[in-house]
Amino acid sequence: MGLISGVVVDRTHRLRLMWRTDLFRALALSAFLLWLLTGDADRSPGIVGIALLLGLAAPFFDNAKAAALPQIVPGSRLEVANALTQVSASVGGQLLGPALGAALVVLDPTWPMAFDAVSFLAAALLVAMAARIRPRIGPPERSGESPQLRSDLRQGWAALMDDRALRACSVLIALSNALVAGATAVLVLYVVDVLRLPEASFGLFVAVMAAGGIAGALLAPALIARLGQRRLLRHGLLLGAAGFLAAAATTRVPLVLGSIATAGAGLLAWNVAAVSYRQRVVPARCSAVSPASIA
Repeated sequence: MGLISGVVVDRTHRLRLMWRTDLFRALALSAFLLWLLTGDADRSPGIVGIALLLGLAAPFFDNAKAAALPQIVPGSRLEVANALTQVSASVGGQLLGPALGAALVVLDPTWPMAFDAVSFLAAALLVAMAARIRPRIGPPERSGESPQLRSDLRQGWAALMDDRALRACSVLIALSNALVAGATAVLVLYVVDVLRLPEASFGLFVAVMAAGGIAGALLAPALIARLGQRRLLRHGLLLGAAGFLAAAATTRVPLVLGSIATAGAGLLAWNVAAVSYRQRVVPARCSAVSPASIA
């Protein structure tokens, strides 16, 4: 779905697609919530269905956001804008989100989904307002040609293959996704079974890793200006991997916390550099489909 969404983004107004995607997610969650409140049958198919719908919708929003950003901010501020985007995602997804979700589910299991639906609706309204202010956030003119799915995919793939650093980013993004997913999956077991800490302390470790990531993202623009984008691309991911390896090599809690904070900082700083780089080098005609090839 990532590649298909990239083609769609490269043919449409990016902000308009973003608010429509968020509106779809708000309506889908509202319908699911209504079904939960009124239905007595097995809820497993509905849970699978809503997870599938939300998962299919996410690439359209994410690719549109990445493609719209270079059209909204000046090129000299691209790293700062990407850093703030990463910070907002970390604050909402890893710091505030889990804590708020846990508090809401204690009150009522349906409240987190209701909050999600409201948040998607609010986001849709905000982006729709931005779309009215920025009516030209869209793909470049194609000089009368009739675009085809296959040709758009071919152009995006060619843009990816023509740049050595971009090809390296594609491999490194896959590796970093695997690294983060693997480390996060076993972190709770490591905290409980190896460090012998209570289950509730797992949230502290997630929060510390997110805090490190926020620091890394905020420092990324200055690091890029001082060290250069390519040097940060080379060393940021190594710092993230080294942090996870250091955490695995000790059972002293302060050292583990420091190590995973370091891992978060390296990964988020690298991510800011990688996203900014591909936004600069990928041609405007395939600014979404080529990053989708990476993802």
